[in-house]
Amino acid sequence: MGKKQAQFRFEDTLYEDINLIAKEEGITVTEVVRNALRLYLVLYKRTKEKRGRLFIENLGEKDEKTELVLPWL
Repeated sequence: MGKKQAQFRFEDTLYEDINLIAKEEGITVTEVVRNALRLYLVLYKRTKEKRGRLFIENLGEKDEKTELVLPWL
């Protein structure tokens, strides 16, 4: 599998958030972007084909469930 090079331009606040995640997780900014894109693709494929919904559960004190609204639904 070959690798392609790409350049991205991020807004300052988004870049700061990406940098913060990279530092907290001990990974590079590139790895954060790759992981985010992989997650996006998984969500996109699973919900686009089946017109499904995605829920996020917070298994804390309140056991809240929130629907994640995706732009392609």
